[in-house]
Amino acid sequence: MISLNRILKLRDLEIFHVLKNGNILSFVVIEDTRNPFTEEDKKLEPLCYMDEEDINKILNVFRISLINDEKLNEEDSILLRSYFSDFVNNTNLTNFIIEEFNERNWIYLSQD
Repeated sequence: MISLNRILKLRDLEIFHVLKNGNILSFVVIEDTRNPFTEEDKKLEPLCYMDEEDINKILNVFRISLINDEKLNEEDSILLRSYFSDFVNNTNLTNFIIEEFNERNWIYLSQD
């Protein structure tokens, strides 16, 4: 069983803490970009297979990032992806992208 705690709610950003059986499973960040897909987004599957005209009709993209210290197993990954995909109100003008948080985005601190 999973439980969900909203840690932060701002106008365009929400952060959730997800527990499974009392253990931390992941943090999830949902960002309302208020923008269409970027050129980089359009290279991702399944967008890369879609018609450019259909992609350009999307005016608002939500970015959902799964953040965890260890790679999720397939079952947990599918669980989180399906759960959080229901958070976004999909319309013909709105869509979302779910991705694991990219390690390049972490800020590394040193104690020099």
